[in-house]
Amino acid sequence: MTPPTSGTVTLRGSVLRHNLKAIRNLFGDEGYERIMSGLRPELRERIEGVVAVESVPVEVFATLHESIRASIGNNKWEAAKAIGMEAARLEFSGVYRVIIRAIHYDDVWDRIQRTWDHIVGTGAFRWIHREAGHTRGEINGVPGFNLGCWWSAAGRCEQLLLMSGAKSASVDIVEHGPGRATFDAVWLT
Repeated sequence: MTPPTSGTVTLRGSVLRHNLKAIRNLFGDEGYERIMSGLRPELRERIEGVVAVESVPVEVFATLHESIRASIGNNKWEAAKAIGMEAARLEFSGVYRVIIRAIHYDDVWDRIQRTWDHIVGTGAFRWIHREAGHTRGEINGVPGFNLGCWWSAAGRCEQLLLMSGAKSASVDIVEHGPGRATFDAVWLT
């Protein structure tokens, strides 16, 4: 693989691998094939050949989410959130599940920048509002993310809240623009 050029936004290949497993879990082989058949053959080959440790340009994720929206999403982004939730459930299994269960919700949000940096490597959080059971924040500086990418990230956050013990949780994108999104999260303990 050619290394990304400076300034190119990339995500870890493991994130893509977990998204592909999540798609199969949620929509079966038929749904997976419908999504993948909406991609150019060379992009499909690239996606299906991704190795967990490589860096994948964000455009690959954005194009995958466009295909999800067009093929199974009825031109809506809700499937991206469900895929993000399932991908997080898959990614944070085993010993990670035990560790997450021991983390307080405030610690999840306190460490979100470190987690984001590890997965995406660019962008910055700005907290607009934080209190017990509710937070609103903004992520800036992530060119290439489409609304599907943002909804997938929201789904991952929602699943992390549930895995850390919330009885219910909802993370929604309330505003977005080029390279940024504002999210609102509420949860019950």
